[in-house]
Amino acid sequence: MGEWEISAYDGRLKNRGMSISYSVRHSEDGHLVDRDGIEDDISDYIDEIDQQPRGRRPENRTMLVRLKKVIVSSAEGQNPDMVSEGGIPQDVLEELERDGDWTVSQNETEAEGRGSRFKRNAEGNWTDVDISSGSSEDGATGIEIGEEVQNTTDALVKVKAEEKSGTPSMSNGTKEDLEESNDIFLKSNPQLNKKISPLELSLSEEMHQNLIPQNHVKAERERLTTDLMDLDYNYTADQNMINLSLEYDDYSQEVNGTLDSSATDDMDLRSGQPKLRHYYIAAEEISWDYGIRKPHQLIKPTEMRRGMRKFLPEYKKVVFRAYSDIDFLQPVGRGEANEHLGIMGPFIRAEINELLTVIFKNKASRPYSFHLQGVYDRSQGAGMGHSPASSAPPGVPGEPVAPGEARTYNWKITRKQGPTNDEFDCKTGAYYSTVDKERDLHSGLIGPLVICKSGILRTRQNTQRDVQEFALLFHTFDETKSWYLEESLWQHCAPPCQANTEDPWYHISNKFAAINGYVAETLPGLLIAQHQRVRWHLLNVGSDGEFHAVQFHGLPFTVHTKEEHRMGVYNLFPGVFGTVEMRPPTVGTWLVECTIGDHQLAGMRAQLLVYDPRCVFPLGMKSGRIEDSQITASDHIGDWEPRLARLEQSGYINAWIGRNRMSWIQVDLQRPTLLHGVQTQGVSSKLRDKYIALFNVSYSLDQETWTTYRGNRIKQNKVFFGNMDSSTVKNNPFIPPFVARYVRIQPVNYEQKPALRLELLGCDLNSCSLPLGLQKGLIPDSNFRASSFYSSLLRSWRPSLARLHQEGSANAWRPKNNNPHEWLQVDLGRVKRITGVITQGARSIITKMMVTEFSVTISHDERSWSSVLEESSQREKIFPGNSDFEDEALNVFDPPLFGRYLRLHPRGWINDIALRLEVLGCDTQQGR
Repeated sequence: MGEWEISAYDGRLKNRGMSISYSVRHSEDGHLVDRDGIEDDISDYIDEIDQQPRGRRPENRTMLVRLKKVIVSSAEGQNPDMVSEGGIPQDVLEELERDGDWTVSQNETEAEGRGSRFKRNAEGNWTDVDISSGSSEDGATGIEIGEEVQNTTDALVKVKAEEKSGTPSMSNGTKEDLEESNDIFLKSNPQLNKKISPLELSLSEEMHQNLIPQNHVKAERERLTTDLMDLDYNYTADQNMINLSLEYDDYSQEVNGTLDSSATDDMDLRSGQPKLRHYYIAAEEISWDYGIRKPHQLIKPTEMRRGMRKFLPEYKKVVFRAYSDIDFLQPVGRGEANEHLGIMGPFIRAEINELLTVIFKNKASRPYSFHLQGVYDRSQGAGMGHSPASSAPPGVPGEPVAPGEARTYNWKITRKQGPTNDEFDCKTGAYYSTVDKERDLHSGLIGPLVICKSGILRTRQNTQRDVQEFALLFHTFDETKSWYLEESLWQHCAPPCQANTEDPWYHISNKFAAINGYVAETLPGLLIAQHQRVRWHLLNVGSDGEFHAVQFHGLPFTVHTKEEHRMGVYNLFPGVFGTVEMRPPTVGTWLVECTIGDHQLAGMRAQLLVYDPRCVFPLGMKSGRIEDSQITASDHIGDWEPRLARLEQSGYINAWIGRNRMSWIQVDLQRPTLLHGVQTQGVSSKLRDKYIALFNVSYSLDQETWTTYRGNRIKQNKVFFGNMDSSTVKNNPFIPPFVARYVRIQPVNYEQKPALRLELLGCDLNSCSLPLGLQKGLIPDSNFRASSFYSSLLRSWRPSLARLHQEGSANAWRPKNNNPHEWLQVDLGRVKRITGVITQGARSIITKMMVTEFSVTISHDERSWSSVLEESSQREKIFPGNSDFEDEALNVFDPPLFGRYLRLHPRGWINDIALRLEVLGCDTQQGR
């Protein structure tokens, strides 16, 4: 509340009018800002916005020139250190001088001799370049830029400023001067080939020079001496790049290359500096079970031989975890995209020519360090001027950090540390602790490092668009080499339990051949869409004798060298990291494992699910396939029970209504299912709309461990936007999808009361529950046959009418006689994988007819038929049918059936046999 002012820091500019006043008053219109802590939904689409500075056009040829300090000298004895009007305040300059970030010579008599430099062209020839601080006619010290533009291209250069003594004339340079020069300069705009006196510049011209639209070229930040301009960047708009040599003895020639991305991708749009990437990483102690949650007594011998064995229920570990800020109070949770990382730390991603900052805090009980594999910076991460304001002092990577302390590390990512032109867009690395590398690693301190080419990481999650990334660590964790073994034994093996260190079982059961810390196919989160581009970062940080041969069963991958090679097995040698890519061609559940015998038998395996993104259909809330008993809730009001929470439910009482914000509704899908989305609807009661406006989604496989859906959110769980009225159906997709048996909807904000009608969208895990076309008419009438059909003068109940939700006065198949020897047959056109069938009854005037029980036979050639049998008794299996003529009844075939011809044999019915159906399945592998 009150009157406030925004103005320039420099008093002279403020006095000239660079200020604005504004008032803060009390609002009588209520809250104008959403204070519920819900992020604006624009965050879901921000990645699609092409963020570029305004006014940036391809024909714009400009140069970013930063005037650091202009010295004014005159014959009248003025103070030579006085800053010209519009410059940086004197107190700021003095502070920079004390910090060592600015070098000012107190003797300005040598200024006219500095700035004589030489430039080497791409061909290796030297060209005279004059960037001098000569005196202007009026006695003031000016800036002279004598360069010409010959090829307006982006260039990747390092400009190293050096003080040189000599005459102002470049024509007097000697051969020795040329040999001593180690500077590389770029030709600039000919419009700048003139002397500029700072006293002749108006205020608006000075502002214009500092606000020129910037087309950035990646370069290292170097310090210039005295009063020279900071020429770290030379900006043009052409997309060609000349890669000039950065070392004195490197005379190799490189041709112009075309940049795929905007020149602004590697710089901050406001400051013109290279992009900074900050990560807040902590080492903290947790409990870990390697994915084995069964009690030791319940693990079968066959499971033990496959790797399901452990000496203790849980082990104390130390892991890297991400936090949102320097306070290290709010951890960054892992969403579905990073669930697979397991024991590993979060992804650290950076691009070539970027400045990477990691603030590491040791929240564990013993000293640990932080080290990036393969990333070396001569600054050793300490004292760089680009670090954010932080209470963590600079540290040297690899040096121990005491418990409770924090350090700041900085690295400049160079081209040598990133992928080459022949490699994929991103390269695999790792970070870990090196206090005692072996024991630190077996204790759990390891994480993936990804270094990418410039302009690749374009999303808010620092990922590459349209590429799914996974990191897999193949490693045998030996708990006998962990720092925390004694603590784990003390906690989980108290007397009378004893640990005999001489017993071979003690050593065998304390070793875990794991992928990301999970053994025996327990690793979660490996979900991939069919034909999606997927990049795998493979890590092996084991000892000299730990070799791994990684195989993706049924899924060939490519390796980039100079050519793409399709491979089936990738060899990981000790200390080697690899990057492979694939586009999975076939849906299903596949195995990724180390095929070396000992590791394979010890449990170094994981399951990989490839799903069909097109396999999305209602799971049965609206149709009634999901029964009332599968729908439960924490509470409800009156007769508004959870069984009524079905999309488009009609009636006077036609929805679930909870009591308050703590209420929830839950659906049991009976089996693990791939969920792709949810549809919601409110309800109208007593002339008032009731609906849920915002909600969370939680899911579980066992009702013991619940996960709140996060999606692509980084700092908080996903909040879904629900309904705004009682009747409109709101669709919310799950991107990425998730696997669950139990799904809960919990309201966050609602109108009147939390009222809900819903439908879940998804598919079976094998993406093979697609309708095969009976309802939509893709199967022609000629493909239907039956033992007989009922016909009268008014209507005929032909076999071709046996389509789900068929309408009309005759809208189903009916046989002539009601007996167990009748059958209905469908020709699917070719051999299919059949995973289920949906049945429905019918009504004739007022008579309700339905099949309550039936059996199934299958054939490839319509001559030889096989019955579906009970697994235990090998007798004909009887499937349950309908209990209501209008509801759908789903029966799943597990294992699936393979055939072209499918017959249903009614074994029980109400009133008369009447059948409408849909067959679920997909093409076989041979038919794809």
